[in-house]
Amino acid sequence: MGAVNRDLEETTSNKAEDLAEQRYGREFHDLPASLQMATWMDAELEIAINLACEADMFRIKEKEEGK
Repeated sequence: MGAVNRDLEETTSNKAEDLAEQRYGREFHDLPASLQMATWMDAELEIAINLACEADMFRIKEKEEGK
């Protein structure tokens, strides 16, 4: 479980860095604390949505294949 948590944290960190650059034109660590928190939470939300969509697509594929 620890490896999964580390992978998720790294994925979230990378997404937060991308969002900070896209939204504010700055690196994540250069943002004020309030924007860091908001950006991190947005990154977590985007990742959760993407994972849910992937899981749905997997279930749809299994259903279509009759599994």
